Amino acid sequence: MKKVFVNAGKGYEIHIGSGLIAQAGTLAKEVLKAGKLAILTDSTVDPLYGSEVEKSLSDAGFQVCRYVSPAGEENKTIATVTDFINFMSEALPSTQIPA
Repeated sequence: MKKVFVNAGKGYEIHIGSGLIAQAGTLAKEVLKAGKLAILTDSTVDPLYGSEVEKSLSDAGFQVCRYVSPAGEENKTIATVTDFINFMSEALPSTQIPA
C-alpha cells in the first residue's frame, strides 16, 4: 500500500493499493471513533463494492447504512442530496437524551 499526502486546505492522506476495500473499516478506525456511518454510492458502483465496504466497516464496529442513488450525471442534483439527507436522518437517528 502506498500513502500519498494531498496538501489541499487541511490536507489528508490517500491510500493506494490492491485489497484496500476489505481494509476500509480498519483504515476508518484510524481516523474516526466507532459510531454511525453512511455509505453514499450509485447503482453502478454498489453491486461491485457496496457489500464488501459495508461488511468491513461493520466488522470494525461502525453502525452502517447504505444509500444507493441512480447512476449518471443527470442524477447529481439537489433533490438527490435532499433524499440522501432524509435517508440518513431516518437510518442513523441521533441518540435522544431523555428530558
